[in-house]
Amino acid sequence: MNPNKVLFILLILLLGGRVGIYSQHIANGNYKIIDSKSLISKNFYFLSLLANDTLGRDLIENDPVLSTFAQNKLLQISRNSENSEPLSGLQLTDEEIHYIGNRLVELYETNPILGKILKNHIYPSGVYCIYNNLDEKELLYKIWEQDAKGMNRFIDVYGKGVKPKYALIDSIDFNIHDKAYHPLLSACRQYIKDASSRSNLFFAIPIHAFLTLSDINDRYESIDFEPMEQTVNKEAYEAIRVTDFQKYPYSIILVLGAGPDKIGVPLSPLNKIRLRTAAIKYQEGNAPFVVVSGGRVHPFKTIYSEAGEMKRFLIEKCNLPEEAIIMEPHARHTTTNIRNTVRIMFRQGIPLKKAAIVSSDTHIDYIAGEKQAELFNKRCLEDMGIIPHRLGQRIDETSVEFYPQIESLYINPNDPLDP
Repeated sequence: MNPNKVLFILLILLLGGRVGIYSQHIANGNYKIIDSKSLISKNFYFLSLLANDTLGRDLIENDPVLSTFAQNKLLQISRNSENSEPLSGLQLTDEEIHYIGNRLVELYETNPILGKILKNHIYPSGVYCIYNNLDEKELLYKIWEQDAKGMNRFIDVYGKGVKPKYALIDSIDFNIHDKAYHPLLSACRQYIKDASSRSNLFFAIPIHAFLTLSDINDRYESIDFEPMEQTVNKEAYEAIRVTDFQKYPYSIILVLGAGPDKIGVPLSPLNKIRLRTAAIKYQEGNAPFVVVSGGRVHPFKTIYSEAGEMKRFLIEKCNLPEEAIIMEPHARHTTTNIRNTVRIMFRQGIPLKKAAIVSSDTHIDYIAGEKQAELFNKRCLEDMGIIPHRLGQRIDETSVEFYPQIESLYINPNDPLDP
């Protein structure tokens, strides 16, 4: 799907926006992410492909260099089992990352399997699209390096208690200084060692550390409701296939969440107003679909999915049909509301050319104000490594047009709860 040829309008009620650029390689809109309900697939797609591709897995498990590395890494954490630091050796050093990256490049040069993974999955998926200007050997090294550093970062935050950027909502679930925490990590380490001994995957230890720390912290937000084409978005996705988007001025109305501050409150008063505004826009025939965006974010470790509660409100209070509502239940920050929605639009074949954000007046000013827009773009770059939108005209006090950018497909390794 070429984003220059596809019509797409977004109306965002109250949360974020962004601007973007185009990749040299255009992703394939027909490409389906493999195993979207997997934490590994969502965060480290290259490693997921290596583990799930039969030929790719055989290649790296039987390679004498990589298999020896895996065995030595296992010996290392076994010897350090009495170490006072239970997480010692679970991460990859810069030297180890470089060593493995170089070996992958050597395998690429002598075996066609890795090249086929790039051609059949990495390029068409778009999830590493910011590296598409590199040659294939450099690309291979870079995507491995990104995944490796992403695993290290997760261990830092959800094992060692390093503060993430948004510490109030994304931090570790434990007091790392509590005397009970060290025995818990020791148990985790033993399990990671046992689980990693069952394969010769060179990334087995850090990936099992990632999965184990996800478990003990109950951090599964990035895969909530996946696969959505079979769950919460089944009816809407089916409706997309038979929708004539040319009948509407916009493709979608995007409602951005406004998280509640109180524990036990599923939906904030401000969010309800945004939803009613979106319902009016929908009923006026501006777009065939309403997208509700927001994850399990506010307050810390809330049980409520904001997008889920927003969908419930639109159906029960605003009388919108379920097939007209698309949930985007993963965004945790203003910067990712549009990015995640663009991903859904691209994957589901919704026209992408023109979009609009609808929000409260002050929030739209934050995104699209004459002076604020540049600062917001800067924040997008800092948080996600991309600017996923280009602003269009201001429609009214609470809405503005924007143009989605293909870079939104890029996985952000620094935000594992909403990558």
